[in-house]
Amino acid sequence: MAAAISVATIRNTAYNVIKTQEVRRITNGDYDLEEYNKFAKDVLAASRAVLSTQGGGSHGHAWLIKDEAGHREFTGNATIMVAEMTNPGLKATIGANDLHSVIAQKK
Repeated sequence: MAAAISVATIRNTAYNVIKTQEVRRITNGDYDLEEYNKFAKDVLAASRAVLSTQGGGSHGHAWLIKDEAGHREFTGNATIMVAEMTNPGLKATIGANDLHSVIAQKK
């Protein structure tokens, strides 16, 4: 019988994966577009390093970084649904019709 993996274990594993990713810092408020694009590319790479089943499982957690249109363009999959949500506060309610991406954001 397989042992259940706790949410804390999954969260810690994801955190450790993200910590290993090299993300260039924006150290000055007077940055240019090239510097921002390098930062955004690094953040996207870090989000992709953590596995996810969203969008066919090939793009990690990129759906947390991009909006729905951006994620569709990035993946080349026009059928992907990434629902935006408002801040659920400290106690998020997961609805029966919530998409997987919304549930993950609420958790």
